[in-house]
Amino acid sequence: MIYNPETSLGKVVSKLKSIKVKRFKKLKELELEVDDTTVLVGANNAGKSSVLQAFHFAVSVAQTARLVGEGVSWGRDKFELSFNPAQLLYSPVSDVLSLAYGGNLVEDASACIEIEITLDDGACCCLTVRRGRNRNIQVALRGRVVGERLMDLDHPFTVYAPGLAGIAREERFMSPGVVRRAVARGDANLVLRNVILMIKYEMNRELARLVDDHKLAKKRYEAGRGDNPGALGEVMRGYPHAWKQFCEDMDMLFPGLVLDVKFDQNRDETIGVYFRHGDGPRLPLDAAGTSILQASQIVAYVALFKPQVLILDEPDSHLHPNNQRALCDLVTRLAAARGFRALISTHSRHVLDSLRDRAKIVWLNAGKKVEYDAVATPALLLELGALDSVDYFADGNLKCLFATEDSKADSIQALNALLEANGFPLAEVEVRPYAGCSKIDAAKVLRNFLRDKAPNVQFVLHRDRDYMDAASSQKIEQTLRDIDAYPFVTANSDVESYFLHPEHIAELNPSISVERAQELIHAATNETATKSIEALINIRTEAAIRNRNGGPPHNAGELAAKAYQDYSSDPVTWRRGKKVLAHLRALLNQELKAHPIILQPTKHLVVPELQEIRSEIWA
Repeated sequence: MIYNPETSLGKVVSKLKSIKVKRFKKLKELELEVDDTTVLVGANNAGKSSVLQAFHFAVSVAQTARLVGEGVSWGRDKFELSFNPAQLLYSPVSDVLSLAYGGNLVEDASACIEIEITLDDGACCCLTVRRGRNRNIQVALRGRVVGERLMDLDHPFTVYAPGLAGIAREERFMSPGVVRRAVARGDANLVLRNVILMIKYEMNRELARLVDDHKLAKKRYEAGRGDNPGALGEVMRGYPHAWKQFCEDMDMLFPGLVLDVKFDQNRDETIGVYFRHGDGPRLPLDAAGTSILQASQIVAYVALFKPQVLILDEPDSHLHPNNQRALCDLVTRLAAARGFRALISTHSRHVLDSLRDRAKIVWLNAGKKVEYDAVATPALLLELGALDSVDYFADGNLKCLFATEDSKADSIQALNALLEANGFPLAEVEVRPYAGCSKIDAAKVLRNFLRDKAPNVQFVLHRDRDYMDAASSQKIEQTLRDIDAYPFVTANSDVESYFLHPEHIAELNPSISVERAQELIHAATNETATKSIEALINIRTEAAIRNRNGGPPHNAGELAAKAYQDYSSDPVTWRRGKKVLAHLRALLNQELKAHPIILQPTKHLVVPELQEIRSEIWA
C-alpha cells in the first residue's frame, strides 16, 4: 500500500527503501539503501549534496510533470512529456542541461539522467530526463503507483530543508499554492512565516471539518442510523492537529518556548510570527537565534507537509553543538513516530556522534560509497579534522603526508623549513595539522585509510618529545613502525628547539655574529627558565597521574625537585623550545631594530632522523 492522504489519514504505509542515481552531476552510478535516519558523510565534493539534490530533483520533475502535463495521462504504466526546464519547481543549478554526468545533457536515451526510487513493498518508479528539442527536457516516469505519489504537490514526497541562517524582517502573505512551490524549491527563508501561518490555518480547517463531521454523526445517531459519537470536546481533545504537534515539538527542543501568529487577511499585508521564551519579552521571529529558526523550519515542514522523506543538507550549519544534538534527537524521534525517513548530510562530528548508534552512516568519496567501518572511521577522522584531506590525498600525486598535532602557523612553517633543510622535496610533501593524530588509535585509522585509499602516500607522524624518557619514546616509535608509519620524535622538547642554533641565526641575520647569536640564545634560555621548569613539572605530573593505575599518588615535591635538578644540569636539553624561541625573537628584534629571520632552512638544521626518513621514502 502507498500513502493516500484521502484514505489513510496521513499515515505512511510503505517507506522509501532505496534510491539509485545514474549520470547526475558527478554521480556516475550510485545506489543508496536507507533506514529511518541515514547520514551521509565525506569530504567536500564527495557527492553528499549531489545525492540529496538528485533525489529532490526527481520528485520536482514528477511534480512539474503533473502541473504542466494537462491532458497527458499514464499509458502502459508510463508517463511521458517534454517541457521547458525553466518550468521546473526545483533545480540545483540554473542550467538544467548541465546536470548530466559530464556536464551536458544529450538526446541519447542511454546517456540520460536516471533516478529510481524504490519503496520497501517492492513498488518503484524510474524517472529519466534527457534533452529534448529546442532546449526542452524530455521526461519519462515508469511505475505509476509510486509515480503518482511523487507527483503529489499537496503532500510532497520529499521536503528539502537547507541550512537556514536568517529570515527577512517582513514577509508578505502568499497563497498556499505559491508557498508549496517555494518550499519545493528549498526557499525556506522566504516563506517560513507563510508555512507557520498555514499550519495554524490547517488547524482551524481541521477543527471546522471535525465539528461538521460530529454534527452529521450526531444527526445519524439521533435518527437511529449510527453509533453515538460522544461529546465533541472529547473528540477534539484526541485529534492531533498540525499546530498542536508543531508547538509540542518546538517545546521539546526549547522548553518554555511559545509561538504565535498574527494575521488578518482582510487588513494585513505582512504576516506576524512571534515567540516568547519563558518569562521573556514577546519578540518577532526575525529576532530569534539561528537555532530557533533552523528548528522551526524543519518542525514546520514536518507538521504541515507530512513528507515521506525529510532531506536535511548540513542542518548543523550555524548551530551550537548542544543544539545540533537536540535537533538530531528530535529528527530521529519524529521519523519513528510520524513514519518518514530522514536523509542527512553533515560535516559535523557532533551530529555523527549523536546519531552513530541510531542511524545508518554512509561514507561517500568521489561519488562512490566507501566500504569501511560505518561509524568508527568517519567519526575518528572527523575528530581529527582529516575527513577532507584523506580524499584529497587519494586523488592527488603527493608522495608524503607529514602529520602533526601542532596547528600553529609558526610551527607548520618551522616543520616545512626543517624538512627542506633535510632534503625533502616540498612539492611532494604535505604538512598537515590533525588534532589528536599522535594518539596511537587515531594514527592507526589515518594510516589504514591512507593505505587503502592512497597507497602511493607515505605517512610520517611528528610528535614533540615533550620531556618523554627514552623508553617511552622508543615504544611510540616502534608502535608507529608496526603500522607502516614513519615516526619523527624531536630530539629535545619540540621542533622549535632545532632553531636555537647560533650558526643558523647568524647565517639568516648577517649583522649578528655567531658569538652574539649564542649570547642571545643563552639569555633567552635563562630568562625563560622558570617557564621551562614549570612545563617540565606539569608534563611529568600529568604522566604520573596517567600511569598511576591504582597505585599510590605521585610525590609532587619529589617531581618538582627532580625537574629543577635536571634543568640545572642541562638547560639545553630541558628548555622549552617554543618559549625560548619566542623570547629570542624579541631579543633579536631589539638588536636588529627589525624583524629577524628564523624559520628558514639552512645547512645548520640537519637532523639525522629526518634524513633517514627522506632516504627511505625517496629511495
